[in-house]
Amino acid sequence: MSIFLLIQEKNVKYYILKVNKFSLIFIVLIACKTGNTSSKSELLNNGNLFECPKDGICTIDILKNKLIKLKKDKFDKPYIDLEESSTTNLLKFSYKRHPIKDVADSNYEEVIYIEIKKNEENISLKNEELSTVNAIFGRLCFCRGSSGYFPIQEGNLNVKKVSKNTYKIDFSFKINEVPQVITFFSDTFNL
Repeated sequence: MSIFLLIQEKNVKYYILKVNKFSLIFIVLIACKTGNTSSKSELLNNGNLFECPKDGICTIDILKNKLIKLKKDKFDKPYIDLEESSTTNLLKFSYKRHPIKDVADSNYEEVIYIEIKKNEENISLKNEELSTVNAIFGRLCFCRGSSGYFPIQEGNLNVKKVSKNTYKIDFSFKINEVPQVITFFSDTFNL
């Protein structure tokens, strides 16, 4: 028994594909195969709490003696302003997706900023409390109407000093204003 598939659009035949019933079952089984995804518990078992998406790179930078302010321009669009500070350092987490070759404006980046007071050893904040560290999410792309900077108002932040200059951060969060790729990151950094 054979099945003929005809692809037709606007009365133009593109191609005809002959498929027998065994090939059809094989195609269906391949299409239903689950992808290679890792749950949070699998990542914990491998000793990694966070894996950057494979289509990009993730970095953590410390901007010493800086603080961040979220301002609005004359069109009421939010932007960030970095200022000098003797009391805070600014943690910047960044995810940059690899641009698509030969596609204009395919750059995509998400950034998360968190202010850390210099004398702070442990931070544990939830939801509205995140405003005390000026947690800000930025979506930078050619995404009409869905890019910009936004205060993070929903999430859990834990920063713990693990040695003289080393800190551990765990941050899960959600942004309602725009789509996001990164919803969680965990890493260590030095101040």
